[in-house]
Amino acid sequence: MNAQTKIVAADGWTAHDGGDCPLPYETLIQVRFRNGIEDRKAHFAGFWATGLRDAWRHQGPRDWHIVAYRFVPVAPVVNLPARHDRIAAERAALRSVAA
Repeated sequence: MNAQTKIVAADGWTAHDGGDCPLPYETLIQVRFRNGIEDRKAHFAGFWATGLRDAWRHQGPRDWHIVAYRFVPVAPVVNLPARHDRIAAERAALRSVAA
C-alpha cells in the first residue's frame, strides 16, 4: 500500500502491510499488532524499527508484526520561562504599588 492509497479509519488507525517504517522516526504513535493487541503507550515510530525484530518490516514473531498505527496527539508546549518572567514582573509591580 503506497502513501497515496493509505486509508485512515474513522478511529484514526492507518493500515500497514509491511515494509519500511512509513513515518519519520521521531513521530509519536500507537501501534496495533497482527495478534490484535494495541499498544496504548506512545512510542516513537523508530522504536519499532530497531534490531533484528523490526516490527514494521514484519520480522521476528508473526504475532508481533505491526498491521496498523495511529498518531498520538501532542499537547502544546508552554513556554514556562516566559510565563515565570511575566509572573515575576507582575509581582514586582504589585510590590512597588504596595510600598
